[in-house]
Amino acid sequence: MIEIINYISANNLREEDFLFLDDIGRTYTNCHLEHTFKKVLKQSGINIIGKKYVPHSLRFTYVTKMRTAFSVEDVRKIVGHTSTDMTEYYTRMMIADMCKTLQPARSVVSELFD
Repeated sequence: MIEIINYISANNLREEDFLFLDDIGRTYTNCHLEHTFKKVLKQSGINIIGKKYVPHSLRFTYVTKMRTAFSVEDVRKIVGHTSTDMTEYYTRMMIADMCKTLQPARSVVSELFD
């Protein structure tokens, strides 16, 4: 993160300036980035049919993975959210965690269907 801040400062970039440019200095368009992202997903063998994956989807994955190792407050600071509610919004519960959470209800559910 410090490297990015130093780069922005050293190059006199403003908040609205683009950070990444192509080989001839043009800014990347959202359309180009989404097309490239979907192409990479497909090449990786990830099924994208019927799903809406965009580059911003990586933020959900990143925050979710970070939450397995760090507190919500630490992740909030790392990703720059102003509230832990926003960090929790980006956190997706993993299947293993869902199973653990639902385990106590297993006996109750079993009684309903016996």
